[in-house]
Amino acid sequence: MLIRMSKGRFHELSHDWLWKTAEITTTSRGSKVESALLSPLPEMKYQVTEKVVPAAIVFCSEAVLENYSDIMRWIPSLGEECRKLNPFLRCAEPEYEFCEYPDGEYKEHDIQIRHNQTVTARGVENDVIRFREIPETKVLSIYHKGAYESIGEAYAFIMKYAEENGHQPAGLTRECYIDGIWNKESVEDWLTEIQLPVRRTGADGAGKTVDIPGCLRLRP
Repeated sequence: MLIRMSKGRFHELSHDWLWKTAEITTTSRGSKVESALLSPLPEMKYQVTEKVVPAAIVFCSEAVLENYSDIMRWIPSLGEECRKLNPFLRCAEPEYEFCEYPDGEYKEHDIQIRHNQTVTARGVENDVIRFREIPETKVLSIYHKGAYESIGEAYAFIMKYAEENGHQPAGLTRECYIDGIWNKESVEDWLTEIQLPVRRTGADGAGKTVDIPGCLRLRP
């Protein structure tokens, strides 16, 4: 089977929590970052890991969807489309699948989304199915276990860690949904990984500062 579907991970709730976990003003998404970073963080609840994601070929598709509930229908359709074009193509092992949001901000409607799935080789493309190579990428990784409503704490924690340890955001955050409503009965068992691409600040990591419109999504 070419694409192991996203396990229901794109349930509307999986993004509704994004702006419910901290106080939001009506004037600036950035105020949420400041509020979260200035608030006491649960030091023992989260652990940040620095790791390198290897270079890979990914099958990817982009779309602008009306709302988050459309994502559940969109992702399976991509797998079917890719399978029709490339019946012998297989997912790479270990499997690596993630979503990015090029808008760089949370939106209720007209959501720009990019879905990525590692595969073993390039294949036939069309207007929907594309292949690209992603470079080896250093990321900060953090796991959030439990309800999506509190995942803002994890984002605040990883941003604070990056700042305190000399890391500069270097791209869009990657959202990997591991366990959720699709395979776990209890919300306490839901598991989400957040990956933040980074580079070192200073001489070895000099570069353009990344604009951060909100603590949950980064725009390069």
